Amino acid sequence: MKYRIFISSVQSEFADERRALKKYLLTDPLLSGFVESVFVFEDHPAAKKRPGEIYLPKLIDTDIYIGLFGSQYGNRVPKGELSPTEQEYDAATARGLTKWIYVFDREEPVDPRMALLRKKAGKDHTYRHVGRKDMLNQEVYASFISFLKERNQLVRESFEASALSGATIEEDIDHDRVRWFVDTARRERKLAAKVCETDEKLLTHLKLMDRRSGALSRAAVMLFGKDPQTACLSAKIKCVCCAGTQYRRPFVLQVYEGDLFDQVDQAEIFVLNHVDTTVGTRNDSVQAPVLHEIPPRAIREVIVNAIAHRDYESNASVEVRVFSNRIEVWNPGELPPGKTVDWLFDEHESMPYNPLIAAVLYQARYIEHVGSGIEDVEAACAEAGLPRTTIEVRNRTIVHTIWRKTTKETGKTSKKTSKKKVETSKKTSKKTGQIFLLPDGLSDAARKIAETMLSNPHMSAKGAAELLGLTQQGVQYHLAKLTSVIHHEGGDRNGRWVFGPKPNCRSSVKGSVKTVDKIVDKSVDKTSEDVFNILKTNPRITLDQVAKAIGLSVRGVEQAVKRLRIAKRIKKVGGKKLGHWEVLQ
Repeated sequence: MKYRIFISSVQSEFADERRALKKYLLTDPLLSGFVESVFVFEDHPAAKKRPGEIYLPKLIDTDIYIGLFGSQYGNRVPKGELSPTEQEYDAATARGLTKWIYVFDREEPVDPRMALLRKKAGKDHTYRHVGRKDMLNQEVYASFISFLKERNQLVRESFEASALSGATIEEDIDHDRVRWFVDTARRERKLAAKVCETDEKLLTHLKLMDRRSGALSRAAVMLFGKDPQTACLSAKIKCVCCAGTQYRRPFVLQVYEGDLFDQVDQAEIFVLNHVDTTVGTRNDSVQAPVLHEIPPRAIREVIVNAIAHRDYESNASVEVRVFSNRIEVWNPGELPPGKTVDWLFDEHESMPYNPLIAAVLYQARYIEHVGSGIEDVEAACAEAGLPRTTIEVRNRTIVHTIWRKTTKETGKTSKKTSKKKVETSKKTSKKTGQIFLLPDGLSDAARKIAETMLSNPHMSAKGAAELLGLTQQGVQYHLAKLTSVIHHEGGDRNGRWVFGPKPNCRSSVKGSVKTVDKIVDKSVDKTSEDVFNILKTNPRITLDQVAKAIGLSVRGVEQAVKRLRIAKRIKKVGGKKLGHWEVLQ
């Protein structure tokens, strides 16, 4: 089937763009096969008739309406009357035509009437922003491809389901990661035992492997692979922490690779390490409760949504940006055809962009409830007293923003944690000429301890433990590892904490000194190493106590323990109450 297309805009504003777009649609090797005709004003001059008298009837024989909206509304449109552009838009809406709207971002002021037309279009249709003129063809191509896919006219295998050439279970699948998934899915979702007997049976059951040919899908390697990036080079999460509200240097940058489960875990920990934490009292339990400024389940849900719904054919990666007033998660992808942002916030059916990946994440309870992710995020933020989150579509990227608490007087965050961290790094650099970015080499607890000691040089380990809600043993453990960053001079009573390594001390922290302009973390699992060292020194400690000692969530500690058990570095001996951890290597 071929389609008739009508291109509409203010005549004097986009004459060149209209002609170029028509030529593109009629000559593109793929799209031209689906185009019957393209209407533009230049091919049908209005002569003595009013524009509406000759152009509006053309919409009767049109299948697709393309609207180019800029800053002008119409040169000679009397007040109270609609411009031909708006009349054409209204006629296309009334006829139920497929509409593709492209809004050009320009420096010149927008006519108030055009601003109202943009707003009208945004209520019943998701329009795309075009930053440059040369991006128009690319945006129209993306819209056309989605349109054809929706009608099954361009049927092809999805990226996640496509086979990864040459991949085999023996060479490319991490057996330990598969066994971890089996244990988790059976516990969390009651996954049937008969489908978990072998890696082959499980991957076939999850539709990640072809039963006849044995070919592994790209999703299988991204989820369970030894080297997941061989299936998709852009399958990674880039995490950035900026000092203020703008995306600019200096900032902390970390890139997390590995399988999709690890990416979610590491990105969640990154955000929690860069937002405020409040420690409560021990009135109700031995351990003081730790409350995060932003609920961890809201952070996790937004990150998981990006992983499950992103476009893996895009060269862009998922990006998490921490600002002083908000958290942004950038997801390369787009909304389902015909859907708007408002649809996301309403009760709706589940339409994952990557259904195979989403199904596996659900089985491991990384997705709590199918189709209710945003609803869960809104509920968690409301319970924490946070504003409603926002979602925008920016140039084929979905941006989900969680807003932090702000003061009415300044509009800034009440605690300014992220800004304080980078400012601390700046202050340090004045003394050494280098910048210590503790989050890059140390856990959140170690960073907080270092900052606390430098801000209060005469503070004791016991005092820091009470202030930060950690155990004294945990503080002493981290101080022993911080000798390359701070050291203690003098006696216990009159001594003080001093910035810099202890004389004649070999550094126990590798890579903790880095410039702020370029910091990329591709190290092994630092969290698991911290947990391993705690369990090695105190085999009877509980996971809750470990979480408090190193400043992580209990979920994060549980994931680290699972990885250690899979690696056969530890094992649990005995039950929950009387058992202990045994170090195997």
